[in-house]
Amino acid sequence: MTTCRKSILLFFYLINCLYIPSAFCQEAPMPKTLNELKSLLEGEMKRQHVAGMALTLVTRDSVLYAGGLGYADVENKVFATEQHLFRQASITKVFTALGVLNLVEEGKLQLNSRLKDLAPEIPFRNKWEETHPISIAQLMEHSTGFSDKSPMVESNFERKQMSSLETLKVFQNQMEAKWKPGNRHSYSAVNYAILVYVIEKITGKSFQEYMQEKVFSPLSMPRANVSLAVDPSDTYSKGYNWDGNRFQVVPHHPQYNPGYGSLNASATDFARALQAYLHDWKTPKGQFLSEQLLNDSQTPHTYLSARNGLQNTYAYGNESREVNGTVFRGHAGSIAGYLSNFLYNRELGLGFAFSINTFNPDFHRNATDLIAKFLTQGLDKPVAQVTYPLQLSAVNPFLGYYRLKSSPDLYLGYFQSLQNTFKLEKDQAALKVNFLLGGSVTWKAADSSRLLFTNEWAKDPRIMFLIDEKNQPVIVEDSMYYEKISAFEAWAPIALLLLSLLIMVSSFVFALVSTLILFLRGNKELSAYLLRFSSALATLALLLSLWTIPQFIDNITKGVPINELSLLWTLGRYLFIFFSIVTLVLLVLRWRTLKSRLLRGYMTVVTLSGCYLFAVLIISNWY
Repeated sequence: MTTCRKSILLFFYLINCLYIPSAFCQEAPMPKTLNELKSLLEGEMKRQHVAGMALTLVTRDSVLYAGGLGYADVENKVFATEQHLFRQASITKVFTALGVLNLVEEGKLQLNSRLKDLAPEIPFRNKWEETHPISIAQLMEHSTGFSDKSPMVESNFERKQMSSLETLKVFQNQMEAKWKPGNRHSYSAVNYAILVYVIEKITGKSFQEYMQEKVFSPLSMPRANVSLAVDPSDTYSKGYNWDGNRFQVVPHHPQYNPGYGSLNASATDFARALQAYLHDWKTPKGQFLSEQLLNDSQTPHTYLSARNGLQNTYAYGNESREVNGTVFRGHAGSIAGYLSNFLYNRELGLGFAFSINTFNPDFHRNATDLIAKFLTQGLDKPVAQVTYPLQLSAVNPFLGYYRLKSSPDLYLGYFQSLQNTFKLEKDQAALKVNFLLGGSVTWKAADSSRLLFTNEWAKDPRIMFLIDEKNQPVIVEDSMYYEKISAFEAWAPIALLLLSLLIMVSSFVFALVSTLILFLRGNKELSAYLLRFSSALATLALLLSLWTIPQFIDNITKGVPINELSLLWTLGRYLFIFFSIVTLVLLVLRWRTLKSRLLRGYMTVVTLSGCYLFAVLIISNWY
């Protein structure tokens, strides 16, 4: 349901920037040999301006390839090799979770342990703590209800030396449960920042030291580390962005906390890790962790859909993804200058990982598809998902309007929920999902006994109709959680938002025309002019703050500091309040001097529109 839908207004541009469509839509070719695969990848790297790539391909029995393509350092013409360390971003979570599971195996920690009992000094907020306490398992599965880190705290640009507890204070605004923990999945890197502190508190060791001793060394990953800073004596690749003419170096800015995105690893490191997974964690050094824990790490436990049998979703730092009809587990990663994948299928005995040192989502998607095709070409093609007739008596109570209720975004979550609002209707032998802001998709029944469905472009059923604890219908697609709402609840906030924006934007024309009329009439009262211009100035301030949102995303991908953008965002949102208040005060003071009913009515509507938008921004945590 994460299909790309566009809105014609700037307000929704800030949301659409999070759903960037792929420009590479053609069917990926089928490489027959390893050399052909490498040639195809190198051709695409050249065409799409990707500097370098670390690539790992394994089966259960052998390492097919572990090496580099292109350049680790463009300026000095240093080719990427199997030894170069690439930033792996969120793949870190796979290994942080392994660090937690090691403590579980050693009997030092339990998955159902309460965070409040383990670390009461962590400043998190959960108003349901007495009945729905936050646990270690929920942290690993992102079912705490915490918001994700915002662009403002993406990187530690000032390189402040901070303890793991001090870094949690950076995320204090995000550490508030938005719904009952254990109810739904909502991805938040902050959960893994918390796990780092728990690990360090229990072991008395730094996260880097602990991971080296208990995870990387047992898995024979000789180069891997979770250091926040680059070791100049080691062999790191450089990160890049293509500016249209040349590669620009992306500075290596550290993150605040190492637990969610600081992994640096080579192609050789990932070859060892992938083969450990394919051998049920049996390594040349012995059994890493128990096979039972391995199975648990791949099985979601803590949220509603997981408890009802939807298993191909997010588990302990381990997500599920369908590629060309084959389900892989692992994780993807994204950070300034880098994109990565770490994926395996234990049943098929296949795994692959790659990292590119240029931020290019199109190539990342294309390479994933190409590599998966190569690895699975000798296997039986996935059996087409059997579809079943709709059980109308079971489906009918679920028909109607739904809205996303699991956005992890602290500042854009409300707008993402509006964008992901749809109407579910019957469509012959299937169900039609029609998004209110454009776009549709078809769901087909995939089970005769449960309300389980498959997306029209997928083979793996990941859509489940459920009843929540309030006895209300909800729909879960993969990890996205939708609650049923009325038609009024679906349309009213969208209509009010668009109408309010349209009215506010009209204040530009009104300001120009009305001040010209005042001038021609010889009116010299400053307050009269201010009244007509204040709403336009409020709108301009609002547009300024909205304009910064896509710029934040752009700066993050380029590794550019955001201090100036943060200042503009803050300036815009507070000037919006200021001029909205000025408009309201002047309207009250000059009400009797406004002889035209049309003018009174328009100014009232503009003022109310500003108040409504202010309220929307308040509930969106902009103030």
